[in-house]
Amino acid sequence: MDVSVLGKGRFEKLSDVQITAVGPNAWELDIGLAGMDPKRVRRGPNPEDWDGAIFLLDDRETEPALGSGQAKGRVKVTVFVL
Repeated sequence: MDVSVLGKGRFEKLSDVQITAVGPNAWELDIGLAGMDPKRVRRGPNPEDWDGAIFLLDDRETEPALGSGQAKGRVKVTVFVL
């Protein structure tokens, strides 16, 4: 599944994302932060920095994301597609 995040008025493709379905229209995205330009995606390394982020999952736009956790060099967010 292709994953992009809205940053600076356009969607930026994310290369290191693991996706887990957590419901019929809900996914948890485990995003690797290494190699990501925070200025382009306009998000920091903490889950709270990702609250409200808009993603594209295979060209389907998500509702605003909720930061849901982090591990070394990674952040987890939960997104919903309606």
